Formats: sequence, structure tokens, C-alpha cells
Amino acid sequence: MRRNCFIRCAQAALLLSALLTLESCASKFEKTVSALPKPRTEAGLELTEFDSELLGKKMAVYVYLPPGYSTDKTYPVVYLLHGYSNNEIEWFDYHHLNAVADRLIAEGKIEPVVIVAPRMDNSWGIDSGKPQMLGPTPRRALYNGPYETYFLKEVMYLVESRYNVSKNAEGRSIGGISMGGFAALHIGFRHPELFAKIGAHSAALAGTQIPEFFLYTKEQKRSEYDPLELAKTSKLDGKKIFLDCGEQDGFFAGDTKLKDILVGRNLNVTFYSAPGAHTALYWHPNLERYLLFYAGK
Repeated sequence: MRRNCFIRCAQAALLLSALLTLESCASKFEKTVSALPKPRTEAGLELTEFDSELLGKKMAVYVYLPPGYSTDKTYPVVYLLHGYSNNEIEWFDYHHLNAVADRLIAEGKIEPVVIVAPRMDNSWGIDSGKPQMLGPTPRRALYNGPYETYFLKEVMYLVESRYNVSKNAEGRSIGGISMGGFAALHIGFRHPELFAKIGAHSAALAGTQIPEFFLYTKEQKRSEYDPLELAKTSKLDGKKIFLDCGEQDGFFAGDTKLKDILVGRNLNVTFYSAPGAHTALYWHPNLERYLLFYAGK
């Protein structure tokens, strides 16, 4: 009896210690965010660097504020995750999604929307243990760390603290490209209560380029991490899902398999494909299609 009591007391002490640690980290990060320069209050792009408590280094978010942006209104928000070997600048400085959004808003085809592109490193958006760069060069290395938690607890908190964006699922969407597509599906399927729409563009889901040794371990069970497995069990009723992939893309088979799983569950999924490979020649003609999904009237 005494031994059982001792074990329960020890477990309770460990839980309390963990909760206090999390509360301390949250408090520190709130102070970090409050100390940042005041946010932009008019339309345009803003790149903000900040100190991540969870990752122990500087990270960044690149934010698009739509024409007519006003601090008196609340806007829907889309979180878009970058591909492997890229960072937060990909969606705007390379794909120029901001220019497409400006045009579609002017044409009345989409609602004014705030678009957020966070730095995710080559993490695949998963929680994978102690922060560490696994390779000799930052651009190509894999990154261990609590990246899913970083996105949910730091990126979303920072954005919702600094900008007039929706803080409920009805006004939130998450999407990504390539590795970012995997990450968006992983996070969105694990936390469907947070997002109304989930998108993945040429998502890196299956094939020889997927670092399965990194993604799936004894601690990181495939059933809890792989979007293809999560799609079978995640509570996605009422969610809108958009998938697309070029027909010559090496990830086409995996993306099609995901579509079949979701269709088999009678979920609200749109799948689009056209001739094209895993390049901007396929993505750029489809940027308007993506924005119409996330913010179309």
C-alpha cells in the first residue's frame, strides 16, 4: 500500500513539474512576443524574427496583410508551410503569392485574408525530440525538435497576438507545399478542431525521398505521424480538404492514395491534377486555385 502511494505521489510530482515547466516557457514566450517591435498596421508584407523558447533559437514568420487591412476588423487567416530546403520566404519571394492574392481581392474573387508563412526548417512539422540539426549544411540537414508544438504554441500565439486574425477554427486554414504539405496534413489531421480547411500541394507523402527513418521511430509511431494513416481515423467531418499534384510528380501515387482514403470515408475532399512535375512550372499556374480554396467567396 505504501509503495503504491509512493508511486502515485511521485507521478503527481512529475506531472506538476512538467506543467510548471510548460507554464514557465509560455510565460517567457509571451514576454518575448510583447517585446517585439509593433506590428505593421497597413497592407503589405512583414517579416518578423523572434526567439523561440521551444527550439532555443531565432525563428521567423512572414506575414501578408491584404489591401485595406484595418486593425478594426478581424480577418480569416491561412497558415502556409514551406517545402524542404526552403524557408518562410518561399511563398512570397519565390512564388509571389502576395501578388496573386492582391489581384484576386481586387477582382472580388476572394475575401481579404491574412496569409502567414512560418519558418519550419527541414523538420516535416513533427515533434521529434531535442532540437538538433542533423547534417553538415543548414539547407539540406534534417532538424529534430518540437516543431509541431512550436507551430501550435508559438507561431499561432505570435500571429494571433500581433494581427487581427480569427482565433477560431471557422476562420483558420492550414496548407503547405511538398514537405510543407506533409506538415500541414500531419498538423491539421492531428488537430482538426483548430482548422476549417486543410490543403496540401504536391505533398511529400510516399516514395524514396521520404526520410522514414527520421519520421517514424519507436517513439514516433506511424499511426500517429503519417498523414496517410491519420486520414483513416482523424475526426475530419465538416472539414474541407484540398489536394493536388502534378501527374509526373514522384509524389503523385501517394497523394492519390490519400485522396482515395478520404473519399472512401465520404469526407469533403477536392483533388486536382494536371500534367506537371515537382516544380514551379506546375505550381505557379495553380496559385489562384489554392487561394480560391482557402479564401474564395
